[in-house]
Order: sequence, then structure tokens, then C-alpha cells
Amino acid sequence: MAERVDDAELSMNQLEALKDMAIDNIRKQAQVVSQVFTGKCRYSNESIESGIYCDAECAQWHREEQAAKQRKYGMRPAGFD
Repeated sequence: MAERVDDAELSMNQLEALKDMAIDNIRKQAQVVSQVFTGKCRYSNESIESGIYCDAECAQWHREEQAAKQRKYGMRPAGFD
């Protein structure tokens, strides 16, 4: 009987590890997608020729906003490790 419990516990641990790996992979993919050039600033939505922000100030404001959300809601913003 103890062997069945150990097997069940091992299976649950493996499933939990697989679930965690899947979540991590989804987060990594989301970070890559969020960094793709769209022609618009990620913060102000202004048209841009390259990059993801129109200038350094927009980048800083966006990072500050994301950090505030993380503090307030406990969210980990994508792309801001």
C-alpha cells in the first residue's frame, strides 16, 4: 500500500513540475511576442520607425507603471525582468 502512495505522490510531483514548466514556457513566449516591433510605441501608441518605445522617457514611464502594477496587484509584468 505504501508503494502505491509513493507512486501516486511521485506522479503528482511530476504533473506539478510539468505544469510549472508549461507556465514558464508560456511566459517566455509572451515576453518574446511583446518585444516584437509593431510600429507603435508600447506606452504612448505613437508611430515609430524602430524599437518598441518612441523615446527614453516613454520607456521609463512604462517601466514605472509596470512596477507600480506589480507592487499594487502582485503582477509580474511580461518583459520586465
